[in-house]
Amino acid sequence: MMERPYTSATWTQKDGRGAVTELTSRDVFTGQNGFFAELVERTDGLPIRPIVDGRRARTVGMYFSVKNGAAAPWEAGTELFGFHLAELTDAVVSYRAQPHTLRMRMVGRAATYTPDREDILSDGTRRIIEIKGRDKGDADYQAKLSAAGRAYAALGWTFECLDLADYRASARFPVVDLIQSRRRTTITIADVHAVQSVFESEALCGFGQVTRALGAGQIAVAKFSAMVARRYLAIDESFTLTDDAPVALGGALK
Repeated sequence: MMERPYTSATWTQKDGRGAVTELTSRDVFTGQNGFFAELVERTDGLPIRPIVDGRRARTVGMYFSVKNGAAAPWEAGTELFGFHLAELTDAVVSYRAQPHTLRMRMVGRAATYTPDREDILSDGTRRIIEIKGRDKGDADYQAKLSAAGRAYAALGWTFECLDLADYRASARFPVVDLIQSRRRTTITIADVHAVQSVFESEALCGFGQVTRALGAGQIAVAKFSAMVARRYLAIDESFTLTDDAPVALGGALK
């Protein structure tokens, strides 16, 4: 289907601290009567909402992403846990927090929605992520997610929701937490060659086989973790720290 032309605009605005931000917007045509959306984002690619605005007291921080090669700001634990997942998912080439705001006009009401994260996948797909906390189960919130989903579908983007409580209760949580905590370990070209040699005749190898090629003990596990974050090695959602857990070469080495 041919994409309809859209109107766009670029302007600047000043926040409460006097900082000037350049914004850009474009209309989203959904083909549905009574529903219209406008997507607004910063031209510099930073989060659409300032993480520190001087008005709200909340926990914030910076997560250094090896994958992005830059620090990513977060303003809630939900966003931080989402970064952990994106950092170790081989299909995710890059990601950013609070990438834009949707201004939506529906029949009888208006709403805005800012997603938690945007992923750029290895096949070029743009994936929008919402991480659902315990306080986000009300009907208005669900209606807003439904409307946002329609807007993203019109753009050809995918939209997924992650339930934080389910994720933290899963067996995957401690594995991701451990591996991401060691993502910044230094690796050498010799380490990369050692791993590549393991996969010369096999598409999948066991975790134990791969880590033995990197040395022994916790140092080998740390190097393994750093290679996952750099997309040199790939693990799936069922991965566990067991000797026979499947590992593949990551997208950066294929």
